[in-house]
Amino acid sequence: LNVFANDTLNNIATTSVNFSITLGAPTITLSSPINSFLSYKNIRFIYTATDINLNSCELWGNFTGAFAKNQTNSTLTSGQQSSFSLNLSDNAYMWNIFCNDTQGNSAFNGNKTFSVDTTSPSISITQPSGTKTSRENIALNYNVTEINPNRCWYNVFEGITEKISNTTLNCAATSATFNL
Repeated sequence: LNVFANDTLNNIATTSVNFSITLGAPTITLSSPINSFLSYKNIRFIYTATDINLNSCELWGNFTGAFAKNQTNSTLTSGQQSSFSLNLSDNAYMWNIFCNDTQGNSAFNGNKTFSVDTTSPSISITQPSGTKTSRENIALNYNVTEINPNRCWYNVFEGITEKISNTTLNCAATSATFNL
């Protein structure tokens, strides 16, 4: 700030001071991953932190079971996108970014979730098998192995003719019956 003053004889005086404004905690925007299912293990956590005195940001998550700090980045530029990377196994996760500034202000953004699922479902059927003597109440015994089951269904063919089409099953159950 520069302040000038003059008098009636046109004598001028000036003085200057420097100051800064600290508005509070950093602003954090989380970009990715958010509420998604990922089919790869090398996960990139993308965020943007904004603060005039930005100091550092930390990646927090339940990557080892407990929600805790995982990594720190101290080479940030305010307002520019940054990221952390982790190689994670198949599971559901929660994550967040914590940032602070040199004035001691800090902030977390809201927790976000995502799932890593790189393994295809495994299905086994033990019934029906052999010859059946009735077209009613035919047992369907099955087992679905999948961390993130979405939808299970079955079709029944008699020769090449489809008799039952896209009938929904409970993925967590192990048995059902059907009629032909």
